Amino acid sequence: MLEQSSTAGLTSVEAARRLERDGRNVLPRSGQRSALLQFVGELVHFFAAMLWIAAGLAWLAGLSSLAVAIAAVVVLNAVFSFVQERRADRAAERLREPITV
Repeated sequence: MLEQSSTAGLTSVEAARRLERDGRNVLPRSGQRSALLQFVGELVHFFAAMLWIAAGLAWLAGLSSLAVAIAAVVVLNAVFSFVQERRADRAAERLREPITV
């Protein structure tokens, strides 16, 4: 349930109560993986693994162009996902920095 505060803000007592109950208002740090591990993770998650298997089966069936197309889709998807995740990580890091006016 969302709590409301008045337009004047919280009283010191209410702010202290919420700080005690909820803790500091900070973003938790995620476990930072290396860029290489992060990219490899994009290549081997469940759906990517299913597509790798499909590419392998297509290759075994003699459909090499289909196998290459499936593999290219997996790699392109991994690149786009990796870039988006890195950008999101950088944005979260910037949100952790104190605001100076």
